[in-house]
Amino acid sequence: MVLNKAGVIAATIADPTTGVHDGVQMSFVSVVAQAHTLIAPSGFNGTGTTATWGGAKGDGVQLIAYAGKWYSEGSPRNVNFS
Repeated sequence: MVLNKAGVIAATIADPTTGVHDGVQMSFVSVVAQAHTLIAPSGFNGTGTTATWGGAKGDGVQLIAYAGKWYSEGSPRNVNFS
């Protein structure tokens, strides 16, 4: 998903379904200098529910679904989870 809006994007993604979505990947990258937020109700990496972009072009994260949760794959670029 390309995040491309003049202002901040605040979005929520649904939790993946265990066994159905395991292995599904989604990538998010910002092409504008904005501190976007992405919320996952059951959390990211088994912890916080909010991913916050640092506010620079090129910030992004790749997520993979497993057992009903979203996990970051590799190293997120200037995206923090809380």
